[in-house]
Amino acid sequence: MSMIPLADASRRPKRFPVVTAAIILLNAIIFLFELLGGEPFVKQWSVIPADIVSGQHWVTIISAMFMHGGWMHIIGNMVFLKAFGPEIEDAMGRLRFLAFYLLSGVAASLAQIVPCPIQPFPISGLVVRLPALWALL
Repeated sequence: MSMIPLADASRRPKRFPVVTAAIILLNAIIFLFELLGGEPFVKQWSVIPADIVSGQHWVTIISAMFMHGGWMHIIGNMVFLKAFGPEIEDAMGRLRFLAFYLLSGVAASLAQIVPCPIQPFPISGLVVRLPALWALL
């Protein structure tokens, strides 16, 4: 018996989860860029609250949701995305799932900017949005 949820046998998707697969692939590609680019890449593409509040680097609100702090971070996030994403994508539809993923990522960034808007270093995203929605299905 596995302690890590890799799928839900009671909820099989009716079609291949294209959006989930694309998000996992994009995360893997961005993580490789992180490994190759090091700290300069991370600082350029992660949300830094002080920059956002001063009106700079708004694109990082989107790009940061694909950034990861290390191997365990990306592996953990992708395991949960693989476990919960296909069923949620199937239930919501591809376009709505993509919109949900992106909007909840933006909301997660904003929720971390508001409490400490002058923070001069990158913040980390939240991974709870998919399991929380899956639990509602």
